[in-house]
Amino acid sequence: MLRIGPSHVDVDLYQAVMYMPGFSEEAMIVDFSHLWDNMSQGRAFVDMVDNHRVLWLSTFLAKNYYL
Repeated sequence: MLRIGPSHVDVDLYQAVMYMPGFSEEAMIVDFSHLWDNMSQGRAFVDMVDNHRVLWLSTFLAKNYYL
């Protein structure tokens, strides 16, 4: 029998994304979902300084026609 436990949310990733100023909550959820699905990018995002995070978020959202 296959058992799947509750998914673990990376608190550092969640906080790194959700507490960035200047983005709507909806945009931050889009970003978080992408970074969660692509954890190597998510780990890199957590390690960035805030101004690089803002640049990454702005670029990601623009490339995906969100902004």
